[in-house]
Amino acid sequence: MASLTRIFSSVILLVLLLAWTPLPVQGNKRLVGYYIPQQSCSKLGLPSAIPKNIPADLYTHLYFSFALVTSSHTIKPSYSDDIPLYKQMRALKLKNPALKTLIAVGGSDMNPKYASQMLSTSRNRKKFINSAIKFCHTYGFNGIDLDWEYPITTADKRNLVTFAKEFRAAAKAEQSVVSKQLIITITLPGDGWFGKKFDIAGLSKHVAFFNLMSYDYHGPWESKARPAASRSDLPQAISYLPTSVPRSKFNLGLQYEGNTFTLKSSSHYTPGSSTTGAGHKGSCDLDSAGYLSYPEIMKIKKAQSKTAHRAGKSGLDYIWMHYSKNQWVSFDDATTLKAKVKYALSKGIGGVFAWGIFSDMPTYKLTTAVKGALGN
Repeated sequence: MASLTRIFSSVILLVLLLAWTPLPVQGNKRLVGYYIPQQSCSKLGLPSAIPKNIPADLYTHLYFSFALVTSSHTIKPSYSDDIPLYKQMRALKLKNPALKTLIAVGGSDMNPKYASQMLSTSRNRKKFINSAIKFCHTYGFNGIDLDWEYPITTADKRNLVTFAKEFRAAAKAEQSVVSKQLIITITLPGDGWFGKKFDIAGLSKHVAFFNLMSYDYHGPWESKARPAASRSDLPQAISYLPTSVPRSKFNLGLQYEGNTFTLKSSSHYTPGSSTTGAGHKGSCDLDSAGYLSYPEIMKIKKAQSKTAHRAGKSGLDYIWMHYSKNQWVSFDDATTLKAKVKYALSKGIGGVFAWGIFSDMPTYKLTTAVKGALGN
């Protein structure tokens, strides 16, 4: 009887442990989507760029981009209009219970000085961490992603590791099980020049994973028409990573937007041709001139009967197109994205993240292809 009692108790304990264990990721590969509320393609007649229109089953993680670090060392929404959207993102977890949502902190709109000041003292870090944990609890996020572009000093580099350690310790000390499981992730540059500003090995002990911004290697700040991220650019995103950190802890970045240029001469339009700056602003509300959403690129291609040229070995590096006399765009489609995912997996990378998921509306053809390539 005592033996049966012990067996029964063990079964009950196992059931309880399984109940509290997060659901495993299908295929064990991460697919992170960055949602930017200010990006919309409603002028093209596409659905509103709001969280409830995101197909939750496609992703393992969704980031709401962005919140900011304030001068008083707390977290705040970038815009007051973001707050009602947090509820919609939280509701996506009812459709996909395995989905994790994070609030991304930083981006190009954040004053890097505020991040540096927040990290500089134990008191400032504690104030922000308490603020961030409360923020996650209030709005239903599973953690934070820090997208700091970029640490400035060696003290910043050191303090960021301390911050990550203290965030996890503070989360574990919380009373609720949900708060104890809050995670922190770090978004990293796609090359070693800026990557050396981060102590990746030190951070790896405390963060759930890293996101590599393996795109925007070229753009309108240059004078030549080149792709933002050819498949041939990807080795530099991986080569600078410390060998002491498992490659499975990194996600390779994929950009769904196309990068555009204005050509210096309409008769010279092959890759490497001279340019005068960014391409014309499109109909979608993206970051600025120099970007086009994937649906808009397809619309232009069809309306102007243009040919999209595939570059590189087997045509898998990237796609480029010359249109509207002096405009040039480089972009990815399902085929080139799958080739990038295949490359990432061959290097032991643990997943990918997609920047600008609403550039994939309304069919989410790109994300579906990426998900399939990951084996999820």
